[in-house]
Amino acid sequence: MSIGYVIGNGESRKDFDIRKLNNQGATYGCNALMRDYNVQNLVCSNRLHLNEAIDFGLDKKSYVHTNIKLSAILKNPNIQLLPDVPYESTHKNDLAENWKSGSYAVLLGAMKNDIVMLLGFDFNGLGERSQTNPFGKINNIYKDTANYPGSNEKQRDMGPDVQQVGHLMKHFSKVKFIFINDWVPETLLSHPNSFQDTYENLEKQLLTAL
Repeated sequence: MSIGYVIGNGESRKDFDIRKLNNQGATYGCNALMRDYNVQNLVCSNRLHLNEAIDFGLDKKSYVHTNIKLSAILKNPNIQLLPDVPYESTHKNDLAENWKSGSYAVLLGAMKNDIVMLLGFDFNGLGERSQTNPFGKINNIYKDTANYPGSNEKQRDMGPDVQQVGHLMKHFSKVKFIFINDWVPETLLSHPNSFQDTYENLEKQLLTAL
């Protein structure tokens, strides 16, 4: 039974040493993750992040995935094309051009593994919400660094991400999705193949596997 680890960049994972995932299974991540971890599969759907990954030389030692538009612009033979969205929908959130890197990373993990462990998928902003700032402040471990917004920037609406991941869970109904987080949207936990666990239990599991 294969386990894939999909690493988002939400701040819930900031106290977890992701190097503990070495040799535990295939790893998938997003954007600037390669600054801290030599992830096996990196998804960059934004040109700034893709350029950073190439400048970092990650395309020569790992799989770097991007969309067909950016691939056509850069013409880098080392870049992998992202797969098509695996389900049909007319909703704008499900159009390939509206998918973010995190959803594509989950897709890659679900295509290749029986169990998908999701770390750092927070689906929410930080701090208090208000009428002018309904989603809180940006929740990203790389905020205030190159190619990322600052700490006081508004969190974007994560509803489309929740919708996309939910569709993936329904499509890959035989795959077990385990969210490592204190909070997971109820719409995702309602799926029969959805589970929630803690970083503490994950660490115990990794130690047992050694």
